[in-house]
Amino acid sequence: MIAKGLLLTMVRAKDGADITVEGLAETHDEGRASLEKAMRSLVADAYVVKFKIQQQASDGERRGGAWRTEVIADTVPIDREWVGEQLAAIIAEGNVRAVRIEPAHLDPRAENRAATGRRIPAVGPTCGNVAKEEETAGGTDRCITDGRSTDRRSGGGSIRKKTVVKDSLSGHMVPTGDEPKDVTEGRESSAAREDDRELAAVDAGELQVPPPVGVPQQRESDVVEDQEQPEQQLDQADAEAFALSLPHVTSKADVARVLPGILRAAALGMTPDQVRAHLDRMVNLGEIRNPGAVSTLYARHLEPKTLLAALAVTESAKSSARPGADKCTQHRVYDAGDCPLCIKAARVAAIREDDRTEDPAPVDGSGLLARLRAGMSA
Repeated sequence: MIAKGLLLTMVRAKDGADITVEGLAETHDEGRASLEKAMRSLVADAYVVKFKIQQQASDGERRGGAWRTEVIADTVPIDREWVGEQLAAIIAEGNVRAVRIEPAHLDPRAENRAATGRRIPAVGPTCGNVAKEEETAGGTDRCITDGRSTDRRSGGGSIRKKTVVKDSLSGHMVPTGDEPKDVTEGRESSAAREDDRELAAVDAGELQVPPPVGVPQQRESDVVEDQEQPEQQLDQADAEAFALSLPHVTSKADVARVLPGILRAAALGMTPDQVRAHLDRMVNLGEIRNPGAVSTLYARHLEPKTLLAALAVTESAKSSARPGADKCTQHRVYDAGDCPLCIKAARVAAIREDDRTEDPAPVDGSGLLARLRAGMSA
């Protein structure tokens, strides 16, 4: 009953309401331990789903490596398909180093998809026998409804609320101004301390930064047996090496400028050949007079919207490809002989060759001078 009441409080909250387990414990007789147990039960039964997102690079509000949590509460259990769509949308926004999903059995990246570890009931949530989990920091299970409801594909009359809050994994975050002080200075859980140790090791160079997570993989039932499998995605070290292989990317500043976009493209499932073909198509190096501006142009064309458009072009090229045709040796997305990038390069080379070989007829200087003196036209 406590879990039902907590869920009802979350989905009925007004826009901007500040609901915390710690705050409810001060005004209700159930106590903080019971409310925390109820929250864990709602998460385990998929009525509440948490996306714990680690930021890749620093911005005006948070430092690189900081964590935030997006909390989704619904009146019916949330399914894996919807979680996969949300995960893809989060990655597409960019500046994401890692994403953790609770409950874990809804994570579409899980290797063993059949083992859910818990049976989702068909009716409302109950406390039940909930497995022991780590205690979260006070006030970190927070639901601030922003009035944004999300489309629900199944179930009638469901109510879904979404919020973005600070998580116990966040460590020390920069306050945004409208957050209460106890949110940004809450005590850390054991998971928070462990993550802070990992982040310190990353800063000291003792631990490699993990690569960003990928888009949810395609179900096995949807994969055609003879379909060509994509190349393995880039990790951090390979992404840096790939950045240095791009034309006019030579300095550390150039690499730092394009690296987030390359990791973003890898997280979206693009192979190195696809990234290179996309940049070749978008940046005409022959028309750029300042080589130092190339890395800035690369970074601009590796933004989420541009990458999503490039993926759409790639899918269109795959759908129009001839079965069994050989691939272009430089841009394997396209068929040999039909590669638009190679055709364009050949045309440019032919035009330049014509300009070099064109030899105008010699001018007869003495005859021209004689005609001018006689009053004749040249």
